[in-house]
Amino acid sequence: MRTRSTRLALVTLLLAELAACRGGGNGGARGGNHRGGAGGGSKSGGNEPADVAGYTIQKVTLPDAPAADTPARQPNVILIVLDTVRAMDLHLCGYERPTTPFLDDFTTRPGVTHTCHAYSPGTWTIPSHTSYFTGVPVSEHGYDSVSHGFGTDLPVLSEAMADRGYQTVMVSANPTLSAASGLDRGFQHVTVAKTLRELRGDETPRAVRKLLKAEADLDKPLFLFVNVLDAHDPYPRVPENTGWVPAQDPVDFPVFDVGQDSEYHRYVRGELNAADTKAYETRVRNGYDWGLAMADRTLSLLIEVLRRDHWLDHGYRIVITSDHGEYLGEHGLLRHGCYTWEPVVRVPFVYVDSEHPEGVKLPEPFPSLQAYYLMMNGALRADVPTVSFSESREGDVKVGADMTALWTSNTEKLVAYPPGRYLYDLDKDPGELGREPLGEHPMRVILDNFEAEHQANLKAEREKVASPERVMELQALGYVQ
Repeated sequence: MRTRSTRLALVTLLLAELAACRGGGNGGARGGNHRGGAGGGSKSGGNEPADVAGYTIQKVTLPDAPAADTPARQPNVILIVLDTVRAMDLHLCGYERPTTPFLDDFTTRPGVTHTCHAYSPGTWTIPSHTSYFTGVPVSEHGYDSVSHGFGTDLPVLSEAMADRGYQTVMVSANPTLSAASGLDRGFQHVTVAKTLRELRGDETPRAVRKLLKAEADLDKPLFLFVNVLDAHDPYPRVPENTGWVPAQDPVDFPVFDVGQDSEYHRYVRGELNAADTKAYETRVRNGYDWGLAMADRTLSLLIEVLRRDHWLDHGYRIVITSDHGEYLGEHGLLRHGCYTWEPVVRVPFVYVDSEHPEGVKLPEPFPSLQAYYLMMNGALRADVPTVSFSESREGDVKVGADMTALWTSNTEKLVAYPPGRYLYDLDKDPGELGREPLGEHPMRVILDNFEAEHQANLKAEREKVASPERVMELQALGYVQ
């Protein structure tokens, strides 16, 4: 098998040739897990409460870059992952509903650039976050399993930032990123929700503010990672009088219910009649879209907390993206994982860097894996392919498939769907309902190499035995039976 550097160089060369041919609640805080203090200097806290009351905003003015005569200091680096946010339901990306009033405005600010054609490394939380933390695709790190924790063979961003003198802080509303996942490695101060219902809405920025005030030092550079879970199921209750989405109760997906005879199961098995199918899809979409609006609001509060508490005063790099999207009935699917269809892998990507007031141009299609390199160096890496991976999920109604998808443009998508290799034209067939054999495509060798690496790592992962503690944790979250 080719080495990573050789393979990525080949990707870059072939993509260039193709372009030339075409012309162109805080209850989840882990009290004893603050590994190491913030050191000397003043903390950020003072006597102000760690609250966000009155912080609801739609517009924000980011501080300018520090003046030339300001003593040099490394910029604060902030990664915000909007969990389960697909690009196609964002008003920012052309959707008709007003799901993203904050992002609509934020992306018009000077220096802020974005794309609605970014692609997540994986199709669910664990593999994508691992890629964001390591800078390598899912096929290389191989961590696409819920059964055990991430190993220590690959260096992670938090450790690299700590080596540069950064204080490293993690607040995750997604409990899958607990200590058992191993993905908190390198973070000195950590708050993780214990269930999917904690740290929703205002609780996330409140937890961020509380942890920063207690443990972080404004006089030292900060690496902050935040996972926002508002768009993840269970979808929130929609209140009365929103003006654009009808009121309804929360929507939950009881995936592992005994008997598997819920409306969710009957929908995915195709057992609902046409009228009930339409009504269920409408309720699901309404709940999801309201969750998106809540995630957008939570994001506005996070940015405002950082601004008001002076974490943006000394320079900043801010990455906002998602770990994966969501199925809302496409291909008869709900939730995420399982396949690499567009609804679950096309995500937004937003970047702003105080050292680049003119903005950083984001090419398309855009691998959201670039988040790692933007956070690490403030620059894109030239040889990162736009590739995503999925794994089959035993015990779900539809098991799915171990797939590899590679994009050469916004409209051309190459897919390894074992045992076949296929070509999708997303312009002519945006729903991916038809496919053509890939044939002797110039990028086939790259696709085959990624797929072979993916299959080998999946086999190795599935041979590992989960600890009883990890199984119990994942059962409680509804990820395994």
